[in-house]
Amino acid sequence: MVGVVAATVFVMAAAPQTKGTKVRIGGYDSRVIAVVGAQSAGWGAEMRKKMQEKHDAEKAGDLVKVKELEAWGERMQQNAHLKAFGTAPVTEIMEKIKDKLPKIAAEANVCVIVSKWQIDFKADNAETVDLTEKIAGLVDPNQKNLKNIVEEMGKHKPASEEEILSHKD
Repeated sequence: MVGVVAATVFVMAAAPQTKGTKVRIGGYDSRVIAVVGAQSAGWGAEMRKKMQEKHDAEKAGDLVKVKELEAWGERMQQNAHLKAFGTAPVTEIMEKIKDKLPKIAAEANVCVIVSKWQIDFKADNAETVDLTEKIAGLVDPNQKNLKNIVEEMGKHKPASEEEILSHKD
């Protein structure tokens, strides 16, 4: 998906443009989307379900299931860190809201929406419009700290994958 979007952006930016015509690209900070997604009711329900499964497996003495669920938890934690502190894609979150993205794109008058970390080149005739708050609002409409999350994330550069993976909780 990212490859298709990147190719689309490249073709649009590289295509001859009428003098003064700007290509508008909608961008978002994937770290904000990850944090808001992790705090959402949907993710909370998923975590409670997995914790209950682990509790039930422990009660039943199913050590294989307990180990599987512990490994799942470790993978999810690592993925969450890569997304919230780095630039890992938030594909599964965006997949849940993709049917609402055309409306946001139309309102912002952008021709594509992509993580701001996935733009390797931008031509002079391309303008990036920050859609982070609008997209995060779709992920969790009840998020009360959205402005604070956006502001805090904006103060910090993303960590490298190596930094994140070498950090121990």
